[in-house]
Amino acid sequence: MVRKNAMKRARRLARLTQSEIAKRLGLSQSTYHRWESGEIEVPEAKVISLSEALGVSVEYLRGQPEPFDIEGMDEQLPADRKNYGFAAIHFSTGCPPLLLPISDGERSRILIQLDDADTLGIVIQSLDNRTVYIRRAAMGDMYLTGHEVGEGGPEEYGDQYLGVAPDDTFWRIVSQLDSPHDLLAKAEFTEEEVLAVFTHIRPSSPALGGTPSRVEFEGLDWDAVVASVDKKI
Repeated sequence: MVRKNAMKRARRLARLTQSEIAKRLGLSQSTYHRWESGEIEVPEAKVISLSEALGVSVEYLRGQPEPFDIEGMDEQLPADRKNYGFAAIHFSTGCPPLLLPISDGERSRILIQLDDADTLGIVIQSLDNRTVYIRRAAMGDMYLTGHEVGEGGPEEYGDQYLGVAPDDTFWRIVSQLDSPHDLLAKAEFTEEEVLAVFTHIRPSSPALGGTPSRVEFEGLDWDAVVASVDKKI
């Protein structure tokens, strides 16, 4: 028996309407609605087709626990059951941060949602059986990190970044804040990019590590940067 909640959850995670799924299955929208609402049961002959249309397994639709590869090495399991790592979310509202274990397939879905500026929120299905909806306006930042990353940060991985919000540049700058001399000397970032980070992080004398009172960076006065941030905060 197919569980109606599993059907609805799978469809929403796939960001599809009932009409779109019905079209894939060659059904009327009203028939699919009756399946999803539990008004009628899904015929056994249609369960496999339904799972393929929704992009999930038959076991998922039946509410049966599925195995997942915690090491990410089992080639026989689909991406949705391979452990990628974690999604770390911080909130601009002051709410406690979230750390969610995610699959490789879920990482891809998160990146698609982050790239769509029109979405009001992001849905994450974690490997510990949580479905989390995060309002985009409430999210301060999100960082996706895989187990293969090790002890290093994003600055060590060239162009192969992990997918982050606000963006890759934000985290590049954050990773170098402990060495402000290098950050300024490289001229790798624009004034706007540096200021954008400082609207989230208040610079302080200890954090600056004895930075000279005035450092020029593409015409940017370091004292002016700190003063500008203080005014905004």
